[in-house]
Amino acid sequence: MKNYYPNHLIERPSHAELPRTDIRCGDMVTLHPNNGQAPITSVVKVVVTLFGCITYTSESLPAADDRQSDDRAVLRFRFRQQDVHHVERARPCGLAMA
Repeated sequence: MKNYYPNHLIERPSHAELPRTDIRCGDMVTLHPNNGQAPITSVVKVVVTLFGCITYTSESLPAADDRQSDDRAVLRFRFRQQDVHHVERARPCGLAMA
């Protein structure tokens, strides 16, 4: 498993606001690693307040061609709201896709 922390992510520009700021478990967020990789979408698993700041943890699987045979196939991100570039709401249970 590879871990990314806030210092491994590019912050969202201050002029680019998120339309939804209440990120919840199950939501999909787009993060931009600072190592030149393409943006990665991951699913929020944990939301906690840590040292007075809301901190999120999400997990994502890399593209099939990026996976290795060991346990590094899962990517885990720990981030803050300013690191999120896009949020997609989780679909509530019981609702059909339109």
